[in-house]
Amino acid sequence: MKLVLGAAVIVWPMVAIGQSASVTLTKPDRSLAEPFTQVTAVRELSADRILVADSEEKTVHLANFAAGSTKPVGRQGKGPGEYTLPLGLIPLPDGGPGSTTR
Repeated sequence: MKLVLGAAVIVWPMVAIGQSASVTLTKPDRSLAEPFTQVTAVRELSADRILVADSEEKTVHLANFAAGSTKPVGRQGKGPGEYTLPLGLIPLPDGGPGSTTR
């Protein structure tokens, strides 16, 4: 399924029935000054905090809307707390790092 972002309209094809649908976006409630190059995943942690994975920059950031700030989480590498290419943000069932239950 392909997602196309237009000037305030998102259009996605409905492959199963051969039709497409569109949704007009309203003004955002919140925004960040931090530029991201290629966002591959966003995960809400609370009303004011989200995790953002950027595969082009190979970073994961914790964004805090209340403070208007972002900070890197982990780092690029192959050890504990490191990643090689962040593509998804999956909660862990045991409440470990990355889980919203912690």
